[in-house]
Amino acid sequence: MVEMRDKIIEKDIEQVLNINNCDPHGSAMIEVAAKYASKTAKELTTTQIRKVFNEISKLDPSKSEYKYKLNMILVNFIYNSKRHGYPPEFTNFVTSLIKKTVQSGKDEVKRFKDFFEAYLAYHKYYGGK
Repeated sequence: MVEMRDKIIEKDIEQVLNINNCDPHGSAMIEVAAKYASKTAKELTTTQIRKVFNEISKLDPSKSEYKYKLNMILVNFIYNSKRHGYPPEFTNFVTSLIKKTVQSGKDEVKRFKDFFEAYLAYHKYYGGK
């Protein structure tokens, strides 16, 4: 069961970050955003998501410290996920997504930011608290 979940998370990350040019037009990334938003809309508040999104939106991959800032976003996300009881599947996905983004390049950072913008929009659409 865990192995299957990990494979799903890996596939979702591949689509979000467009690894191997699997989703150049972003439609799969948006589907992943909608999927996680529909699963978390009733459990997470918009304020909780906005706090994460605000930090992500400040990321500038043209500046050398963007990977450091991503790592700090990861630390804050992990802290808040425990503090607020984020759903484990969402926590695992976002944690893995941030780690993969740190390992990747500047293009993936843009996709990462776009994903969170789409996630936030769908979160609100699905009735996020």
